[in-house]
Amino acid sequence: MMSYYQKIQQILGDKSSYYLDHTCEKIRRNRLSLPSFDSVENFQDSDRNVQVLKSLSQL
Repeated sequence: MMSYYQKIQQILGDKSSYYLDHTCEKIRRNRLSLPSFDSVENFQDSDRNVQVLKSLSQL
């Protein structure tokens, strides 16, 4: 049985290492912030409509 990673490699073909082995050198890892369980609450006071907030909460 093929793993998901192997399936993705097969779909990408010759370009798989180009996409999957890329390391970004422009944005440092410490500049990224991962969303937490309450990330959507940060957007509740914005002007985003209900559907957008619902979609964000499903991520």
